[in-house]
Amino acid sequence: MKQRTVFGLVLVACLTLLWVWSRTGSNTDGLPPPSGSVACTMEAKICPDGSAVGRTGPNCEFAACPATTAPPPATTASAPADITLGVGQTGRVGGLVIIFNAFVQDSRCPVDVQCIQAGAVNINVSFSNGKQTVIKNMPSDEVPQEFGGYKIAIVGIAPDRKSGVEIDPKGYRITFRVSK
Repeated sequence: MKQRTVFGLVLVACLTLLWVWSRTGSNTDGLPPPSGSVACTMEAKICPDGSAVGRTGPNCEFAACPATTAPPPATTASAPADITLGVGQTGRVGGLVIIFNAFVQDSRCPVDVQCIQAGAVNINVSFSNGKQTVIKNMPSDEVPQEFGGYKIAIVGIAPDRKSGVEIDPKGYRITFRVSK
């Protein structure tokens, strides 16, 4: 009779522990989840600068995007001149405005490799003279572009390309030679 009572108590204790464990889920601390807690999905929002933010807070709202900085001031010179611009920067030479809109492609031979061809960089630029604006892709290995009485050539590209190293598109600096 005593064995049945002990067995019954052990069985009740095991069932109680099983019930408590099922109510708390698989928490390792043994405590029930906090009241009103919410599990956010693993979605991400792409910010204007290309970074991503996830959901956070009690309402699973997306975190704020990092603050964007204002574009750097325009570079101004008179022709003939060399001006160096990064992505998003504007340069003025006389009555010509050049905007380096975007990096497109870098097919240059890495400096630490021997290649048959030198390759080129291709960028997207805008040329404007107040009367008209042209937006185009400009390869570094072509003849100078002509616009509004100016000749525009790419004469410098930084940084150098190295094998196995990816260059951030915003890290490119292109030097343009502008002449009349």
